[in-house]
Amino acid sequence: MAHGDLDGDVDMQIQGTVVGDVRGRNVTVRQGAQIHGAVTGGRVRVSGLVNGPIHAATLDVAAPGRVVGEVDCRTEVIVAGQPDGDIHAPTVSVAEGGSVVGSTHAERMVVRGNLEGRIEAFAVQLGKAAHVKGAVLHNSLNIELGGFIDGPRPWRPPGYFGRG
Repeated sequence: MAHGDLDGDVDMQIQGTVVGDVRGRNVTVRQGAQIHGAVTGGRVRVSGLVNGPIHAATLDVAAPGRVVGEVDCRTEVIVAGQPDGDIHAPTVSVAEGGSVVGSTHAERMVVRGNLEGRIEAFAVQLGKAAHVKGAVLHNSLNIELGGFIDGPRPWRPPGYFGRG
């Protein structure tokens, strides 16, 4: 177990427990590993547990990975595990078996798994196994046969999403 912050312009692979913030070029949290603090990096991959916010260019929450805290990414979030907290990214994809609890704010949102919370995205696509519980605010909504939304799905004009 490491107590204190880890900081460096290097690739980091976490295999144990860190109590403190982790900042690196790319950060991988292996299955069974835990970080209790904020994680900042270019590409962050979580197969273990992160209990704190994540700020990254790209985030991949692989099964059985879990994130408890807000996620803010510059490009993309891919979910096959379980993030619990709000997600902000241009593109968010929830794979079959993935489960999100929290609001998502994106330009493009693809849901093939489960999501409980509010979606605000210009373009939303739900796959045949998608199950969404919450409001879906969108400009474009595509639902494959079998996809399910339990909540309102109001249309919004492009200006609502910052588009002119």
